[in-house]
Amino acid sequence: MGIRHAAVFVALFAWQVGAPLPRDERPARWRLGLGAAVAGFGYEVRGTDCDGRPTTYDERVTYSAVAVHADAWSDRGVRVSAAADARTLGAGRGSAYRAGLLAWETSPIGLGAGWTFGPEHPSGTGLSAYLRLGRDDRTHLRAELRPVTSTPGVPGWARAGLAFNQGRKRGSTWYFGLAAATGGPTDVIGGAVTATPRSSPAAFADVGLQAGETSRIILRTHVGYKLVGIAAGYERAFH
Repeated sequence: MGIRHAAVFVALFAWQVGAPLPRDERPARWRLGLGAAVAGFGYEVRGTDCDGRPTTYDERVTYSAVAVHADAWSDRGVRVSAAADARTLGAGRGSAYRAGLLAWETSPIGLGAGWTFGPEHPSGTGLSAYLRLGRDDRTHLRAELRPVTSTPGVPGWARAGLAFNQGRKRGSTWYFGLAAATGGPTDVIGGAVTATPRSSPAAFADVGLQAGETSRIILRTHVGYKLVGIAAGYERAFH
């Protein structure tokens, strides 16, 4: 065997050893996420002064939370999602956030419903719902009420817009649109004094950056009138 043949053999051997492994394109069976969110919002405080005359003033509140989130998919197109906060602060007090959602996922459409418990939380307590029109691994329309995520409170208690790759596939994701952001339920401070959260439409952006074969870095934000929120998270999928 000549030098030329030996060189070709060595080159082919090196290519085989150093060739990248094929990407795992199997859809995820379940996914875990951890996120942190910070949001600012306002309350309209109403009461009466010493003379019995009604008074109104604004109060700014900063909310923050660290939460965990999990998704699980079955072979029959059923998805179960759940989330809970590990620590929440707002208006000088703690609050609880627990959420769950059961969804039916097909190629052209997805829909689901669940419940969110958050009596002192920006999402509030009530029905969670989800609707998707179009394939979840392609560009599609998406709407959510009280989204079940690892960053509760960002981007608000309801959102709808255009999304890409929000299902079980690997790769980067995005979701842009409009959200309804609020500070939570009306709070009775004492007597006739109440604090009503100011609600506002907001623009939101949700981007997931591929950080490994099965991992993503999640970045979220919403911006509205006297409302702003930012969040970041990490997700890992398991097959």
